[in-house]
Amino acid sequence: MFATLLLAALPSYIADTAIFERVEVADELVVTTFGVIEDSRCNSPRLCFDDDRLIVAAIVRYQGREREYAIELGAPIYLDDGVLLLAGTATPPREGGAIHLKDYRLDWAFEPYAEE
Repeated sequence: MFATLLLAALPSYIADTAIFERVEVADELVVTTFGVIEDSRCNSPRLCFDDDRLIVAAIVRYQGREREYAIELGAPIYLDDGVLLLAGTATPPREGGAIHLKDYRLDWAFEPYAEE
């Protein structure tokens, strides 16, 4: 039982997930990304005049409740027991053309709150 409690407090990281893929990020935490709201990331930071943001639309099912979110890369989503984060993407920015949804790959992380 002690080992189970220790494991429950560890952060989880799921890499290389696709849009429309149902991903279990942690126990009772499932994320399904269904669209890209904004992708204004730049190829070259030296000449970037855009906001340099990636925001995806996702359904988060957590502890039996379901909610729709606009999740920005690197911005935390605070849940009852921890923080969900769109931690990264393996999809490079593309200037002058749209990226097909099937080409996006996203990384998710969940960091449980420390128990006192």
